[in-house]
Amino acid sequence: MLEFVSGLTQRIRETKARLQGAMIAEDAYAIQVEQAELDNLLRIARNHHVEVRDDLLPRAA
Repeated sequence: MLEFVSGLTQRIRETKARLQGAMIAEDAYAIQVEQAELDNLLRIARNHHVEVRDDLLPRAA
């Protein structure tokens, strides 16, 4: 289970970084793609009772 949590956390971190990059670049398509991926990863985390640290959650713009 630890490996699953570590992998999921890493994917959330990487996706959030890509989302932030897309926002800086003002790339509307990439923002939508990365936000959808982040939403899916956060849903998986919730479904498996994995707590996600606040610093990994997206911030309101």
